[in-house]
Amino acid sequence: MQNSFFEIIGIKIPRFTEEEALRAAREKSPRRLFFANAHAIMCARQDEDFRVALRDAELVLNDGVGLDLALWLQRLSPFPQNLNGTDFIPKLLEKETGLLFLVGPSEALLETVAPICASRFPSTPLCGMCDGYREKTETILAQIEAVRPQILLVAMGMPKQELFLSENWPRLVKSGVRLAIAGGAILDFISGHIPRAPSWMRRAHIEWLYRLIREPVRLARRYLIEGPKYLFFIIQEARHHG
Repeated sequence: MQNSFFEIIGIKIPRFTEEEALRAAREKSPRRLFFANAHAIMCARQDEDFRVALRDAELVLNDGVGLDLALWLQRLSPFPQNLNGTDFIPKLLEKETGLLFLVGPSEALLETVAPICASRFPSTPLCGMCDGYREKTETILAQIEAVRPQILLVAMGMPKQELFLSENWPRLVKSGVRLAIAGGAILDFISGHIPRAPSWMRRAHIEWLYRLIREPVRLARRYLIEGPKYLFFIIQEARHHG
């Protein structure tokens, strides 16, 4: 019987179905929800603080074909489902209840997404939002403490969002946060600012190619330079485990 977790550079990623992941994310004990993809693994190899943040998080879900490739090279079965944040986070917010606080990459995006969240996730009313790049950490924490949200969605990109949640986790828990989500570009997707790939590309696990075509300057390094380095790394890992 295979282990219920896949471990890579000390980061344990459970082999959950979407339903199991939703139940795990909604447990009553406070939890940080992070997502691990090939980019996260490569960042974590170089940044010890980020690696520790991923290792310490209560729940880290598999995102993308890169981790399945690592499993395949080790002759292990793939994850039951791809639990990428773009699809998983909205489904989670549709099921959740409690006050929601947003920390995003810009005030303009937050103002755009606020009414959409109110309409789409009525059981998680928005109680506050803050520009994570413009405001200082202390200001963000003070705003969160003032409204005491149960759900905190931090969408500032990797690893900034995970480090913010890791470094301030005890204080956030005291502020009433029971679920903190590292959302990446989720607010861009919810707002429609970044469109999703066609469904056939998502089924084929090549949404990354669609994003690369649309944002070549921003994503070229991640997919064209970092991608081959990741492939070399997981081949070496497979040899080690073989």
